[in-house]
Amino acid sequence: MIFGGDIDPNCAAMNGLDGRVRIGSRDDPKFLEDVVGEMGGIDIVLDDGSLVSKNIRASLNVLFPLLKDGGIYAIDDLHATCWSTHEGGYQKPDSFIGDIRQMYDDMHHWYHTKGQKIEATSGSLATLHLYKSGAVLEKRRGPPPRHVKFEARHKVGDPSGDPLFLGLPRTPSQRKYLSKSSPRPIL
Repeated sequence: MIFGGDIDPNCAAMNGLDGRVRIGSRDDPKFLEDVVGEMGGIDIVLDDGSLVSKNIRASLNVLFPLLKDGGIYAIDDLHATCWSTHEGGYQKPDSFIGDIRQMYDDMHHWYHTKGQKIEATSGSLATLHLYKSGAVLEKRRGPPPRHVKFEARHKVGDPSGDPLFLGLPRTPSQRKYLSKSSPRPIL
């Protein structure tokens, strides 16, 4: 079942045709939570609302945590975050694009010491896809990455090592040529 929410009371006329329409504001967390409760959970969110950064952020803060594991959260018309009329601007850190930059850093918190800053997606943002004017976020909790240490097949300086693998000349003529034309490799 498809649910839609809008602040325009005229949209109520669409209720029941191909889905359900609820009238309310995305800035009202209780309204959003009630709609999600009525739905029995959310698999997909398509945020195609006001285009203002604070409104996009408000919806994400309520709806992403309620999204089912494996769910998709899509945001449309992000080009508006470049406009000052929509609380945006080029490289403006408090526009929603700044939040997306932070989400990318948060996804990689395993590799830095600054932690996660976007609480709504903390620990559950698996992928972040960016498109012209849009973004798609996938929610999935998973284990931390495993760090695997690989060892080289041959140790540098080991006479049994493969010279090609070590980057050394293989044949006597190659060795003779390289010894005259280039510095010797340090072993």
